[in-house]
Parts: sequence; C-alpha cells; structure tokens
Amino acid sequence: MSLVAGCTSSFGPGYVINKQDIDVHFDPGPPPHIAIKSSYELTNIGTAPLSVLELRLPGRRRFKTSNVEVTWDGQAVNSEPSPDFSRNAVLKLPEAWKVSAQHSLHIIMSLETPGPDEAPYLGFAPDSFFLPAEGWAPELLPARGIFATGGTPPDKWNLTLHVPKDFVVHTSGDKTKTSKHGEETTIHARQRIVDIYPYVIAGAM
Repeated sequence: MSLVAGCTSSFGPGYVINKQDIDVHFDPGPPPHIAIKSSYELTNIGTAPLSVLELRLPGRRRFKTSNVEVTWDGQAVNSEPSPDFSRNAVLKLPEAWKVSAQHSLHIIMSLETPGPDEAPYLGFAPDSFFLPAEGWAPELLPARGIFATGGTPPDKWNLTLHVPKDFVVHTSGDKTKTSKHGEETTIHARQRIVDIYPYVIAGAM
C-alpha cells in the first residue's frame, strides 16, 4: 500500500479513499481457500475527471488468485492487464468519474491452494494459513498523470477475519471485537496508518 499520506486536495488528477474495509473468510475445505472482499468509498479530489482506475492484485509468485469480480456502484466493471505491468489491472469505469463525485468500489476474489505442479505459490493447510505483510489484498494505485494522487488507505480502516472456532489468530492492528457463531469465530481488527502493511497468522490450537 502507498506510504504517501492522504490529502483533501490535489495539484493533478487524483482521488482519496474515505473508507476502506477488507473481509477475509478462511474455509478449511477441502480444498482450503480464502475469500477476500474489499470495499472502498472514493472521492475524486483531483483536477480532472477520471476514466480508469488501476489496481494491483496479489503477486503471482505468492498466491494463486481466482474468481476476481469488480463492481463500481454495484455495476460490474471489466478489467484488463496494464500494458506497463501485467500484475496491475486497469478498470474502465462505466462513465467519467467527475471531480468531487463519490463512488463505491467492491472487489471480490479467492486465494486457492496450488496444486503439486503449481510452485512457487504460497500454500495453506486446512488447519493454518499465513497472509504476509504485503501482496495478498488488492492495492489501489494512484491516478496517472503529473502530480497524480490516490490509493493511500485512510488513517483507520477495518479488517474482519472469519476463521474456524478453534483457531488462534495474530494480526496487525488493534482487535476491537471477537465473536463466535456456531463453528466460526469473527475477529474485527482496526488497522492504522502506522501499521502500513496488514498481515494475518492463524492456526488451530
């Protein structure tokens, strides 16, 4: 995630993330997989309308990513690889994102356990998983252009984890609430700008 602090105005094209929530749901399977839902509330604070938004998906050398779905105000958005960096996805917005306009972006994807012939992906077992301090969640990138801004998370945002009830979890940020429902434990951890890169370590007791 970007280390540049968010701002309320820009000297070029740009936007600000007003609110960000990431929801991680671990399913022990078989086969085990992790569903990630990311939600963002965005405002164009730049000097011009924006026609595209660029994001970076989890690195292909780390995780096997599948079932990526992106919506803009509830409308499905097509993406294509960036001509500059294949790991980046360019989202073509349904209509020009006007200056001062606010929109909602939602990204859904899955991280899967690689097969025996699919190294060097990071894998995970039915009784444990590890999300390192970078490269497992979508990363919104700055707008393109001179003095462009955007992509910096807000000072505080929410990370929600859903794991089997017998799991012990260690994560970045401050745990604000833990609840149990049937066979599942839900943990809310407030992330701060000082945490920079969120991570999760979880496993059965």
